[in-house]
Amino acid sequence: MSRCIWALSDDELVSRMTANEEPNARLWLFQLSDEMDHDNFTRMAVTLWSVWSVRRKAVYESIFQSPQQTIYFVENFIAKLGQISSSRVRHEARAASTIPPERWLPPPAGCVKIDGDGAVARSRRGGAVATLCRDQSGLYLGSSVVVFQGINDPLILETDGLFPNSMSPISRWNVDPLSGRNRVAEWMKTHHESDLSENDYGVRIDLITKVFGATAAEDFFEKLPPAAKSLEAYTALLHSYARSKMIDKAERLFQRMKDADLPIDVLVYNEMMTLYISVGELDKVPTLAEELKRQNVSPDLFTYNLRISASVASMDLEVFRGILDEMSKDPNSNEGWTLYRNLASIYVDASQLVSSGNSLVEAEVKISQREWITYDLLVILQTGLGNLDRVKDIWKSMQMTAQRMTSRNYVCVLSAYLMCGQLKDAAEVVDQWQRSKVPEFDISACNRLFDALLAVGFTDTADSFRELMLQKSCILSNRASACS
Repeated sequence: MSRCIWALSDDELVSRMTANEEPNARLWLFQLSDEMDHDNFTRMAVTLWSVWSVRRKAVYESIFQSPQQTIYFVENFIAKLGQISSSRVRHEARAASTIPPERWLPPPAGCVKIDGDGAVARSRRGGAVATLCRDQSGLYLGSSVVVFQGINDPLILETDGLFPNSMSPISRWNVDPLSGRNRVAEWMKTHHESDLSENDYGVRIDLITKVFGATAAEDFFEKLPPAAKSLEAYTALLHSYARSKMIDKAERLFQRMKDADLPIDVLVYNEMMTLYISVGELDKVPTLAEELKRQNVSPDLFTYNLRISASVASMDLEVFRGILDEMSKDPNSNEGWTLYRNLASIYVDASQLVSSGNSLVEAEVKISQREWITYDLLVILQTGLGNLDRVKDIWKSMQMTAQRMTSRNYVCVLSAYLMCGQLKDAAEVVDQWQRSKVPEFDISACNRLFDALLAVGFTDTADSFRELMLQKSCILSNRASACS
């Protein structure tokens, strides 16, 4: 059937098609597109489509069409295409004569321009924002689409779309989104719609904080009507204070939330614990933990991680062991929590951390130690959550910091990869450690990690670690080790 159709087609067109012997169909089309003029390529494409349609109907529907009918359809279709093109040209010519051309304002030299547009779903359950990136000449550089659940305000969607984290495919370019973002955020500060949800007000406070700072967010919050000051709005402002380390304002706001009888959840307690750890007031974390228990608020893995970070950083290992015991008895415990508990125990044992009365570190370096321990336990937390990509990101950040790393940092990330069976990543960490000058590679630390794995019953993991180290010309034992 197809041969009969092509026999009725233009001979020159068929000759050019058969002369191209490219076996890849896509490349075959691309090459013919380059070789043929527009009219001939259009005719070829329409004929190919028609042949496919006729064959499909014959095979699957037993509907047969003569070659003459097919050629007639092709000619008629191409004629209609020509009419549409002519009509479009005339319409565009008339429009150009009556409407002045729209000007596109290019970005400054060395920058790109981002256009964003947001839309809300009909269900009002969420929305999406799209961003388009172009350079000074208007050349397309990239685009991004992000879906936001629970946000039904187009203004919030478009504003968040102007933040770099919503534009990951174009983040390698020099993006300066502040001009448009400032205008939108300024409007947000002075307008309070009555149909916004509780979550929307929280998002607005967060966006205002990012653009103008915590003081502007506080001003926006205080001007909200009482009905709009929900738990979400309070929590967003508390996060603003915590991120800016405004401890006095955060504590006063926390008390206001309790006085207002708001249903304070675990996120609020986690926010306060994070703030206290960041400013070094570790002694306040246990007090918050006790209050959380009295209020019957169920802790999550983040809560336990913050409590453990505070206890380990202050070298209170008795409290640390007690928290691990609490976790094991928590009804919400799962495999991720168990992995976290084991890794935390391995980390403390392999790092030779001791109780506060017998600390190994000097007073002047305790701040640095607290920060490193927090980083290490963040690695363990993300491992327990199953976020190995995030573990890699944190490890890269730790290596890039100006502060001096310790053997504990290597032991921590090494144990995380080993416990997850990521031997290739573990081998890379060992290679990095062996190349490091500060700190120097410490075979005794590796041996302590080996002992710690055996102590918690992970014999197979310990054996895998031993084999890995043998490949690196290092011998592990539970007493002494030596590198050849």
